[in-house]
Amino acid sequence: MIDDKAFDELCKQLSEKLLKQGETVSILNPEGIERFSKLYNAIQATLKKNGAKISYGINEPFVGSGFIRIIGRQIVFSDASVFAKYAKLATNFEVYHRVDGNICMAFSFDGLALTENK
Repeated sequence: MIDDKAFDELCKQLSEKLLKQGETVSILNPEGIERFSKLYNAIQATLKKNGAKISYGINEPFVGSGFIRIIGRQIVFSDASVFAKYAKLATNFEVYHRVDGNICMAFSFDGLALTENK
Protein backbone atom coordinates (compact mmCIF):
# COMPACT_ATOMS: atom_id res chain seq x y z
CA MET A 1 0.00 0.00 0.00
CA ILE A 2 2.81 2.45 0.80
CA ASP A 3 4.89 3.41 -2.21
CA ASP A 4 8.61 3.25 -1.31
CA LYS A 5 9.53 6.27 -3.43
CA ALA A 6 6.75 8.40 -1.91
CA PHE A 7 7.72 7.21 1.58
CA ASP A 8 11.37 8.15 1.00
CA GLU A 9 10.41 11.58 -0.33
CA LEU A 10 8.14 12.31 2.63
CA CYS A 11 10.87 11.20 5.06
CA LYS A 12 13.32 13.51 3.30
CA GLN A 13 10.91 16.47 3.55
CA LEU A 14 10.22 15.78 7.22
CA SER A 15 13.93 15.48 7.97
CA GLU A 16 14.71 18.78 6.26
CA LYS A 17 11.99 20.59 8.22
CA LEU A 18 13.12 19.11 11.52
CA LEU A 19 16.74 20.06 10.92
CA LYS A 20 15.91 23.74 10.21
CA GLN A 21 16.09 24.78 13.84
CA GLY A 22 18.26 27.86 14.42
CA GLU A 23 19.21 27.42 18.09
CA THR A 24 18.33 23.77 18.51
CA VAL A 25 20.19 20.58 17.71
CA SER A 26 17.76 17.92 16.49
CA ILE A 27 18.46 14.21 16.38
CA LEU A 28 15.85 12.57 14.20
CA ASN A 29 13.90 9.69 15.67
CA PRO A 30 13.55 7.17 12.81
CA GLU A 31 10.69 5.34 14.55
CA GLY A 32 8.75 8.58 15.02
CA ILE A 33 9.31 9.64 11.40
CA GLU A 34 8.22 6.21 10.20
CA ARG A 35 4.99 6.33 12.27
CA PHE A 36 4.22 9.81 10.91
CA SER A 37 4.95 8.77 7.31
CA LYS A 38 2.93 5.55 7.47
CA LEU A 39 -0.16 7.36 8.74
CA TYR A 40 0.22 10.17 6.19
CA ASN A 41 0.50 7.63 3.35
CA ALA A 42 -2.46 5.60 4.67
CA ILE A 43 -4.59 8.75 4.73
CA GLN A 44 -3.50 9.66 1.19
CA ALA A 45 -4.34 6.15 -0.03
CA THR A 46 -7.74 5.75 1.66
CA LEU A 47 -9.26 9.26 1.86
CA LYS A 48 -11.97 9.68 -0.76
CA LYS A 49 -11.36 12.79 -2.85
CA ASN A 50 -14.48 14.75 -1.90
CA GLY A 51 -12.96 18.13 -1.14
CA ALA A 52 -11.29 17.26 2.16
CA LYS A 53 -7.82 18.81 2.52
CA ILE A 54 -4.83 17.11 4.14
CA SER A 55 -2.09 19.18 5.73
CA TYR A 56 0.80 18.49 8.07
CA GLY A 57 3.20 20.43 10.22
CA ILE A 58 6.52 19.64 11.79
CA ASN A 59 7.84 21.24 14.98
CA GLU A 60 4.35 22.49 15.70
CA PRO A 61 3.09 23.14 18.31
CA PHE A 62 6.59 22.52 19.74
CA VAL A 63 9.99 21.30 18.55
CA GLY A 64 10.11 17.55 18.00
CA SER A 65 6.36 17.18 17.50
CA GLY A 66 4.13 17.23 14.47
CA PHE A 67 0.57 16.90 13.24
CA ILE A 68 -1.51 15.67 10.34
CA ARG A 69 -4.85 17.39 9.82
CA ILE A 70 -7.81 16.63 7.55
CA ILE A 71 -10.48 19.32 7.11
CA GLY A 72 -13.62 19.02 5.02
CA ARG A 73 -17.43 19.01 4.96
CA GLN A 74 -17.32 15.21 4.80
CA ILE A 75 -14.39 12.96 5.60
CA VAL A 76 -14.85 9.50 4.08
CA PHE A 77 -12.32 6.68 3.82
CA SER A 78 -12.45 3.93 1.18
CA ASP A 79 -11.03 1.34 3.58
CA ALA A 80 -11.80 2.12 7.21
CA SER A 81 -9.88 -0.91 8.51
CA VAL A 82 -6.63 0.25 6.90
CA PHE A 83 -7.20 3.76 8.20
CA ALA A 84 -7.91 2.47 11.75
CA LYS A 85 -4.78 0.30 11.71
CA TYR A 86 -2.53 3.27 10.94
CA ALA A 87 -4.40 5.87 13.02
CA LYS A 88 -3.15 4.02 16.11
CA LEU A 89 0.38 5.21 15.25
CA ALA A 90 -0.42 8.79 16.32
CA THR A 91 0.24 9.96 19.86
CA ASN A 92 -3.19 11.62 19.98
CA PHE A 93 -6.28 11.75 17.74
CA GLU A 94 -9.18 14.21 17.79
CA VAL A 95 -12.29 14.81 15.68
CA TYR A 96 -14.35 17.97 16.06
CA HIS A 97 -16.71 20.34 14.25
CA ARG A 98 -15.39 23.77 13.39
CA VAL A 99 -17.46 26.94 13.45
CA ASP A 100 -17.21 27.19 9.64
CA GLY A 101 -19.23 23.95 9.30
CA ASN A 102 -16.26 21.73 8.44
CA ILE A 103 -15.08 18.66 10.31
CA CYS A 104 -11.48 18.43 11.48
CA MET A 105 -9.55 15.24 12.16
CA ALA A 106 -6.24 15.95 13.86
CA PHE A 107 -3.45 13.49 14.58
CA SER A 108 -0.56 14.63 16.76
CA PHE A 109 2.86 13.06 17.16
CA ASP A 110 5.46 13.44 19.88
CA GLY A 111 9.05 12.28 19.60
CA LEU A 112 9.77 12.99 15.92
CA ALA A 113 13.13 14.35 17.02
CA LEU A 114 15.12 14.59 20.20
CA THR A 115 16.24 18.17 20.76
CA GLU A 116 18.78 20.00 22.83
CA ASN A 117 19.25 23.77 23.03
CA LYS A 118 22.75 25.03 22.24
